Amino acid sequence: MKNKSDKALIHKLIDRVDFHLHDSYKHSVKSVNPGSIDKKSLSKDKGIDEVSLTLASWGFFEVKFMIHFKKETGADAPFTYDHWLCFDGSGRNETVALSFNKQKLEELRK
Repeated sequence: MKNKSDKALIHKLIDRVDFHLHDSYKHSVKSVNPGSIDKKSLSKDKGIDEVSLTLASWGFFEVKFMIHFKKETGADAPFTYDHWLCFDGSGRNETVALSFNKQKLEELRK
């Protein structure tokens, strides 16, 4: 989301995000809802309009995540993405652009 007014839409767009971790985790699938952030990991830049998962890990592995959208968005299927963990320097961030039906997005902004 590019601006604060769009970030406020996250809880209207996203039902949950499923993180598929390495099989060595006892519970390798973690589901997170918008606003359910570990309060200990909050910085001044994070708030209830983000989806976040904080955990301790050892080693490099691929994390698959699936974003499940709310029915009101008109999205038929979850968005799936694979992200390789990186512990070098300050880690690695990726930005992914998603498209939504403009009319449905305007309705959700109301």
